[in-house]
Amino acid sequence: MEINQLQAKILNIPEVAPDDIDLQMISELEKDSPNESISWEDYKAEREERGGNISLRVPKDLHRTIA
Repeated sequence: MEINQLQAKILNIPEVAPDDIDLQMISELEKDSPNESISWEDYKAEREERGGNISLRVPKDLHRTIA
């Protein structure tokens, strides 16, 4: 798989609504900081600003190319 093919696949991963675990985590955060409640959109935007990690298994040659 070429790097441009990998990028295309990653860009096609759909965004999904929060599941039960996400909602539970959000609820627990709101309990810990009731005066600091934020909307899902604001939470998502904040997470996007910080970046994140994703783990994928890729062939060794592609890993070398990406690294």
